[in-house]
Amino acid sequence: MSRKIFEAVKLNHINMKNRLIRSAIWEGIAEFDGSISSEAYEIYGELANGGIGAVIVGFTDISDDDYYIHGAMKLSRDDLIPQYRKLADVIHSAECPAIIQLALGAYYRKLPNGLTQQAEPDQMTESEIRQVTDMFIQAAVRAEKAGFDGVQIHAAHFFFLSRFISPRVNHRNDSYGGDALRRSRIIIDILKGIKENCPSRYDKNQLKRLHARRTYPIRKPRNLQAAR
Repeated sequence: MSRKIFEAVKLNHINMKNRLIRSAIWEGIAEFDGSISSEAYEIYGELANGGIGAVIVGFTDISDDDYYIHGAMKLSRDDLIPQYRKLADVIHSAECPAIIQLALGAYYRKLPNGLTQQAEPDQMTESEIRQVTDMFIQAAVRAEKAGFDGVQIHAAHFFFLSRFISPRVNHRNDSYGGDALRRSRIIIDILKGIKENCPSRYDKNQLKRLHARRTYPIRKPRNLQAAR
């Protein structure tokens, strides 16, 4: 079984020289406006040239108005596409597939005074939820135009999508809340929208990052020995 790690594999249209994938992380090195820094190009070039089977570009925000995490790259505007095309080219130059992780730390609604305010799932209107869905889809369209081979939807680590599908956070009683299927509707709509808008490249090459940790009530240990 271990021998297969270094064997080539094909995932739909993605050809990998081995089965090792560099997972997406948050580097925190983007410019203030979310554009790609020279350091990022260097890091991903080094990763791609290191012999990895594929690289997933880390936490790439879909919104200009997301202030939840500092230093995140953004694919929220069309004028950023050339930068991401350059990044994809840097990775591809080492014959390494390039996948990009699309994420949202939190949703911030714009207020009449021009400021923004974070809104949790229970506080959002259905129109705002559809807006988030469309932002993910449009970011995927930009990723396809930039030449990325696939997208990963970040729905873990208690960022926006992770909170939205959690019964601890989502207490809605409409079509976006209640049982697991309705809480997951936003993710299903995002995946369907990406397939419809990017059929040539992302019809099948979508990854979902989820976590399975559950939170249980904290119980006090009976004695110090139990705590140890």
